[in-house]
Amino acid sequence: MKNKLAISIFVFSLILSLTLISYGYYIKNLNKNSNNYNDVYVNAVYKEVKEETENNFMEATNYSDISNYISNGKKMIVIGRTGCIHCEKYKPTVKNASLEYKFSVMYIDIKTLIEDDLNSLLDSDILIPSKCTSTGMDSKLRDGFGTPLTLILENGKTYDCIRGNVDKNTLINSLREAKYILR
Repeated sequence: MKNKLAISIFVFSLILSLTLISYGYYIKNLNKNSNNYNDVYVNAVYKEVKEETENNFMEATNYSDISNYISNGKKMIVIGRTGCIHCEKYKPTVKNASLEYKFSVMYIDIKTLIEDDLNSLLDSDILIPSKCTSTGMDSKLRDGFGTPLTLILENGKTYDCIRGNVDKNTLINSLREAKYILR
């Protein structure tokens, strides 16, 4: 009787131990697989959002980026600068609108361009339309401008602009009027 009890206790302990070990292994791998799945999912979503953002909202790092971007088709650039409170408020408005309405825009921070690239931009053929200048006449960038300044170009030639920090509805309506976006 003592042997049967001892054997029963031993078998029960063995089964319990194996069950606990198996459960621990299952939980460990479940978490591991779950994290891997989540990592893959999160990375895929991040990549998709990043690609969507990169395709719509770009930040110029040099004049070559700007020149290549504006050379063909209708394009929009926003000229801003680090430390400009209106630029810092406007930048996320433009970025979010570009994602929502699926249009491309290049943001140019004139404080982060190296001097040669800034001079190339200022000396370029890009004009500021009269409605966005203080003189009421078309002017070159070298003549000065306030930031943020939104320019809408076609094949490198400016045909419309938005002066200053505007709200999303004003931005979208202006882009519709300029036929930069259709919807």
